[in-house]
Amino acid sequence: MENILFIINYAFALIFGVTLSFSLAGAAKSRNDRIILWGVCAIIGILEFVVYLLLGQDFLFKAYPFLIHLPLIGFLVIVMKKPPLLSVIAVTTAYLLCTPRKWIGTFLAMPFHHSQEISYMVQIIITIPMAYFICRFFAPHIAALKNESKKIAKLFAIVPLVYYVMEYILTVYSELLYKDTGAVAGFLDSNMAILYFFFSIVYLHEISQRKEAEMDLKINLIKSEQAEKEIDQLKKNHEQAVIYRHDLLHHLNYLSSCLESGNTKEALAYMKEICTDLHNQKVETYCTNNSINLIMSAYIAKAKGSDIGVVVDFEISDDLTIPVTDLCTLLANGMDNAIHACEKIKDIKKRSIHIAARMQKNKLFIKIENPFEGTIEFDGTMPVAKEYGHGTGTRSIALIVKKHNGLFNFEAADNVFTMIVAV
Repeated sequence: MENILFIINYAFALIFGVTLSFSLAGAAKSRNDRIILWGVCAIIGILEFVVYLLLGQDFLFKAYPFLIHLPLIGFLVIVMKKPPLLSVIAVTTAYLLCTPRKWIGTFLAMPFHHSQEISYMVQIIITIPMAYFICRFFAPHIAALKNESKKIAKLFAIVPLVYYVMEYILTVYSELLYKDTGAVAGFLDSNMAILYFFFSIVYLHEISQRKEAEMDLKINLIKSEQAEKEIDQLKKNHEQAVIYRHDLLHHLNYLSSCLESGNTKEALAYMKEICTDLHNQKVETYCTNNSINLIMSAYIAKAKGSDIGVVVDFEISDDLTIPVTDLCTLLANGMDNAIHACEKIKDIKKRSIHIAARMQKNKLFIKIENPFEGTIEFDGTMPVAKEYGHGTGTRSIALIVKKHNGLFNFEAADNVFTMIVAV
């Protein structure tokens, strides 16, 4: 009876492990996937039976990683097209989750004098409920790791992989776990503590970076909204300027009547008001895109207000693959950074900004150069802001470029800072 229960339990354990491996890898969703799953179970079952008959149980257990687990990982990667790291996580986690099933059987068999038959029966009975619970509530979260960064996925691979290796070292390839030695117990405790702290530190660091990226994205959205508002306001000002030019004849008639009646003060005041409005609403033409002309006019006026010379070299058509709001945000952030750096230069003659933009093969290339004083530190490819409240401009630029699968480069050499983006 015990041998029959052993064989049945072994078959259930095989189905349990393969089902969990497929489910944790996200490879058991369709009817076709489930047919493949049962086919894999049958092939593995036959292979195990043949090895058991020819080479014995001990060889089967020791060769299991090479006969079953590694081929199963390869099958998930090659046939089911699952990421290699996720496949490793799925198989090793499935192996880890087989342990509670065995432990419950052993625990419930204790009142019955540790009856092996009772243990096997319990394991068989709980197999389907456990598999359903894990596949229904736990597996989707593991399968979703394919959408996470490799750093997060590696973290989730550590615990089941370490458990897998230690289990085979301590129980299959040796009997160290069952020997009365405090060294093994101490090693296991220390190992779990180290894994916990390592996991916690790296995971918290990843969460911190993600929160920072989310904050940058929020800042970028705010700047995009602000850019839209500025463009709308500039458009209104430009329209008002057009109206003023259109109504020039009426203004001249009014001034003429004021002068004829001797109201020179009123005429001068009216002329001053018109000149001020027209000056504020002046929009230069840098390219055929009116929105870009508006935003550049505003920032060049700001630069000139700080005694900064600006050279503009634009060849931009209206056939843009990037939304105008994103482009204006790129230009606004780039100009803001350049103006801020130039304002720190004491020698006014050295204050200058050169901005160029070109269209090549449906790609837009933007280059902004400006001098700077002092030093600029970099964290990888990103410049590090030393002042509080600064540094979001370059991060916003990087986010927009990544959003459109483009390229960016920031460089500081010979006291000239260069920003190049391709979107």
